[in-house]
Amino acid sequence: MTHAFSRRSKHLKAGFTLTELLITIAILGVLLAIAVPAYRNIAEGNKKNVAKNQLKLLQNTVGFFETAVGKYPELLEDLVKRPVAGDYYDQEMVADWSGPYIKDGKLPKDPWKRKYIYKLTPDGTKPYDLYSYGPKGKKAPRSEWIRAK
Repeated sequence: MTHAFSRRSKHLKAGFTLTELLITIAILGVLLAIAVPAYRNIAEGNKKNVAKNQLKLLQNTVGFFETAVGKYPELLEDLVKRPVAGDYYDQEMVADWSGPYIKDGKLPKDPWKRKYIYKLTPDGTKPYDLYSYGPKGKKAPRSEWIRAK
């Protein structure tokens, strides 16, 4: 009989108790609660850095355009598609266009899959404004916009 009892006790000790499983699940839950927000913050910070770098590249490209044509682009699309002479550009300026100024002839989108905003500011301290609304989109306050320096 002793032999049967020891076999049964070995069998019972082979698994985990409900308490051990619950403690393990609780520990995993706490670790996930800490890790997931930290990962999201890192990913969002990386997206903001990507936007800043793309804005710097666009800013340089706008400078190349201005050097070639003699005026800042009216629209960002003028960097990839020859503008038409008219109210803003004269025929000579259009002839001096040597684009597309962006590889593949496509304007980049910000990391949140939205177009970058470009506006001429003739009365401003800078000739143009170039920015992304950031992760919140148009709802974001100006203080959260990601701007070209």
